[in-house]
Amino acid sequence: MDQLITDFEQFIGQPSYPCLGAKSAWGKRQIKYIIARDIQSAWDDLPIIEALANFADAYTETRTMFQSLVAVIFESKAVLTEEEFEHALWDRLQSLHDKDEFHGFTYDEAVTAEPSHPEFSLSFGGQAFFAVGLHPGASRKARRFSRNAVVFNLHDQFE
Repeated sequence: MDQLITDFEQFIGQPSYPCLGAKSAWGKRQIKYIIARDIQSAWDDLPIIEALANFADAYTETRTMFQSLVAVIFESKAVLTEEEFEHALWDRLQSLHDKDEFHGFTYDEAVTAEPSHPEFSLSFGGQAFFAVGLHPGASRKARRFSRNAVVFNLHDQFE
């Protein structure tokens, strides 16, 4: 498990890695990690949604910028095509949304839940998030990590 975190930190710590926000969060040790089984399984959705809600709550209190929650670095070595990964990612996000709603969290009013709307964003724990999927078969080199992973960044940090 610790090796997955080390691998991820080496990935974003590469001089050629292009995301300055990720590098900043990593350099300030403001990345939270959750290790889960498989992006194609709902097995770890409850701990993930709890972590997202806690992360949103902590952000609401501190407003510390450039934090990331790597909600999932998946242990499974399943190599998916880009299309399969995208499908699995949206399935996980929908499942997390359903659990967030079940726990009584309201959608962040700064964004909309309608995917076709330009103000669409995900919302967990009452805060808007962007989700970035990483996987071994990604066409974009910056998203080509050795395992399937999802990085959640607070929408507020990009406004």
